[in-house]
Amino acid sequence: MNKTYRSVLLWGVAALICLIALVGPSYAANLRDIPGFKPGPGDYYDASGKLYALDGKLLAEADGEIVDYDLAARAKSSAALNITQTESSKAEESETAKEEAAAAPVEKPQEAPAEKAPEKPEQGTISSKPASEPAVNVGVVDGWNVYSYEGKKYMADTSYGVHKLSGYCPTPEYGRGTYSGKEARANHTVSIASDVPIGTVVILKGASGPYASDYNGVYVVEDRGGYYIEQEGWIDVFFDTAQEADRVTAAGWNYAEVWIAKEVE
Repeated sequence: MNKTYRSVLLWGVAALICLIALVGPSYAANLRDIPGFKPGPGDYYDASGKLYALDGKLLAEADGEIVDYDLAARAKSSAALNITQTESSKAEESETAKEEAAAAPVEKPQEAPAEKAPEKPEQGTISSKPASEPAVNVGVVDGWNVYSYEGKKYMADTSYGVHKLSGYCPTPEYGRGTYSGKEARANHTVSIASDVPIGTVVILKGASGPYASDYNGVYVVEDRGGYYIEQEGWIDVFFDTAQEADRVTAAGWNYAEVWIAKEVE
C-alpha cells in the first residue's frame, strides 16, 4: 500500500468516526428526570402505559421517554438542576464535616450500646400535614385589600390574568411531595406554570363559576404540573382530600383572577 493511498484511507476513517459521533444517540428525556412528577389534570395513561394529554396528544412512551417538546425541556432542566444541587450539597456536607471534626474535643473513646437507626417511611406513604390558616382581610391600603397570612401581610401587586381552577390531593404514589421539595399543605400550596417562580406568593380572587369565591385567598407557588398547567395555564389548588379536590370542577369550571402579591408592613 503506497503512502498516498494509506493517507487517504486514514483520513476517511477519521471522518467516519466524526460523523458517527455527530449523529449518535443523544440524551433522551425521561419522566424519571422530573422530581415528583405527576400527570396534570386530564392527562392519562392508556393500557400500554403511554401518557397522553386530554386532547389525545402523546406526552411520553410506556418506558417514560418523553416525546412532548415542552415536557422534555422541563425534564432536561430538572436533571441538570438535580446534578448541580447534589454536587453542591455534597461539597457543603464535606466542608461542614471538616469544620466539626476540627472543633470537636479529643476524648477517650467509650463503648456505647448500638442504637437502631430510625426507620424511614415507605415510599408513597401519605404523611399528615396541618393545613395553613386561611388568609384574613385586615384592612385596605390605597383601595386594595390587605391580607394577614402566616404571620405576614400581603396585598395584590400585579395581575397574572384569569385562570381556570382545578384541584389535587395527596396520592399513595407521591404523598404530599412537591416540585419545591416541601410538603404540600391545604390553604397554602398551588401548582402554577413555570413562568411563575417557586416560592411566589399569589392571591386568588374568584372571577366566575358555581363557587369560584370559595377559593379566594393567599397561596404559595410550591409545585408544577402536567400539560394543562404548563400549556393551558390552569391553577391547581392543593387539598387534603380527594372530595375537596374533586369539588373544584364537579359542578362546572371555576375561574379566578390570579394576582402576584407583595408584602406590606
